[in-house]
Amino acid sequence: MDKRLSRIRGARLPLLISKLAGAEDILAAALVKFKAHDRHFDSDETWQLHYPDGALVSQLPETDCKFVLHKYREQILKDYQKITLFLAPGIRFFAALYM
Repeated sequence: MDKRLSRIRGARLPLLISKLAGAEDILAAALVKFKAHDRHFDSDETWQLHYPDGALVSQLPETDCKFVLHKYREQILKDYQKITLFLAPGIRFFAALYM
């Protein structure tokens, strides 16, 4: 079985959220948004938030600091609307989120 993440084409939704949001806040808002807009979305499944490289979002890359959206933005030097994070129910696929 292939253990790489693969993107679902067309499964991208914008998310309006505070720049002070942590990973848990983003995950909760994303689950609500996907449940409202996708009839096939299983919100009862355990979902995780991932960086574009597939790493789990829990801390800021290369630091021991807890993930906070505005600190991540400062690290990657992108506008909020260009930040993309991904939802994954495990290792099968992930859907894109952008702020």
